[in-house]
Amino acid sequence: MDISPAQRRQVKAFCGRLTRRLPSSPSSTRDALIALGALIVPLAIAQGLIKHRATQEAEEQWNGKLTTRFVASLFGEEDGLESLTNKLIGQRMLPFFNSFALTRSSLDGAWWTPVTASFLHINFEHLLKSIAAFVGVAPVCAQVPGMSALHVFGVALGTSLVTGGATLLRYSQIDATSQYWPCTCGFSAIVCAFTSVATMGFTGTEARLYGGCRINVNSLWITMLGQMAFDFYGLVDKTTEAGPAWLLGSKRRNDCVSHLLGAGFGVAYYYAFLRKYKYRGDGYRLGRR
Repeated sequence: MDISPAQRRQVKAFCGRLTRRLPSSPSSTRDALIALGALIVPLAIAQGLIKHRATQEAEEQWNGKLTTRFVASLFGEEDGLESLTNKLIGQRMLPFFNSFALTRSSLDGAWWTPVTASFLHINFEHLLKSIAAFVGVAPVCAQVPGMSALHVFGVALGTSLVTGGATLLRYSQIDATSQYWPCTCGFSAIVCAFTSVATMGFTGTEARLYGGCRINVNSLWITMLGQMAFDFYGLVDKTTEAGPAWLLGSKRRNDCVSHLLGAGFGVAYYYAFLRKYKYRGDGYRLGRR
């Protein structure tokens, strides 16, 4: 059966709308963001259990050594238990860090550590800050045109590989006997990447966060640029150490490099994969902004 040119154009336009729709709905994107945030929990629990057991072991050893306690009290070493606890925690955490953090062992075949280090935190405060920041930016990312579950994990994986690769490059340039920090990049670099995506991609004037509160889109720019300026200052600050951050063991500088790389990767990812999408009332469509 033959159809008229007008009908053919209508059919072509309808098929185009079907093929241009994203395979992921905003609800599945939110589910992917929640799942991504939940990946922090297993390593945090394992790390907490190791510290708890090391603390208990230190208390048992300290209580069982009356002579050591007496000598420590004579010399005013009231922090003897604390020193023993920190020593045991360091010993017990070393295999854990070698398995999941970025260390020199990562250069010897632990290829998965650039990813796992992005979900590992050095302490509870670090973990809490990452969770709070991610909860703030995730709802905005879910409203970015073109964002899908695939892109959620693409941003996270790409950021992990970029920041992990930069850290391993630094480790490859220092001597094996040098002092350095086992790098737990944490979730903050991924949060910086999602902040960049949210800032560049959100098309409205206000975004609704969890709990119903709203945030002005201008505050996203202030947050992103303010964080980048803070990290850049920490990178070039000469008050603590001098020299390029790549060759130093300063955890502060490691964090600054990871944050800046994460933010930069988020901008690059948006322009490479998400800028072509534009939101319209009947769904996500392909289109130039």
